[in-house]
Formats: sequence, structure tokens, C-alpha cells
Amino acid sequence: MGKIRIVVVEDDPLHMEKVEMAIEQLDYHLISVSDNADEALRIIRATKPDIVLIDINLNGEVDGITLAGKLKETLPMPVIFTISFADKATIDRAKVTNPYAYLIKPLEIKSLQAAIELAIYNFINDQVHYT
Repeated sequence: MGKIRIVVVEDDPLHMEKVEMAIEQLDYHLISVSDNADEALRIIRATKPDIVLIDINLNGEVDGITLAGKLKETLPMPVIFTISFADKATIDRAKVTNPYAYLIKPLEIKSLQAAIELAIYNFINDQVHYT
């Protein structure tokens, strides 16, 4: 596998800037960024990234959990949720989409790297075991 290809779905410009810088420092390939689920879904379907980082709270009617559910149904890939807070109700909603990680913002570069690397590894192993 070459550089890990990532799509980021984030509606907070400050967090987006930090994630972009972290992805660059980690030498991953940032395919695209989006601030809403509808646009993100089109981008993800067109580019088929290796992994998607999704903010749970997004602009628009569709939140990140619903977006992850749509991906799970149509285009399985590892998803890492990002959020500014971690209340139990949100975590319980997120769990049903089987995310590969759940990171609290602001993201630490080492935590982000570990989550991405483990998510990709576990996703590939899951595919081998289910085929």
C-alpha cells in the first residue's frame, strides 16, 4: 500500500486546519475535505479513500453518524469519528456504525496516527476474515 489516502469531513475551520497539518506531517495523502455529509458522500464514492475521518456534528441535516451508516451500507471502509465532547448518548449512537476509532478534539498527532494505522490494519484483517 502506498500513502494512506484520507477524506476528512469537518465543519470547524480551526479543527480542519489542525487535521490538515497533522495529515501532512504524518505524510498521508489528503484527498479532500468537506464540511457537510452530502458533499462528503459524493467525494467518498468518487475517490474511494482508504479511510475517512468524520466529525459527528456537521453542517446540514445529515450528521456524521448518519453519514457513516450510509457508508457502511454502500461502501465499507474504516471510519474514525472526531468530536469535541463524548457524551454517552452520542457514543451509543455512534457504536452501531462500527467505527474503528473515536477521537476527542483537539486531536493529538500521535493519537491520530495510531488510530489511522490501527484502523487500516484492522479493516484489512476484517476483510480477510469475512471473505
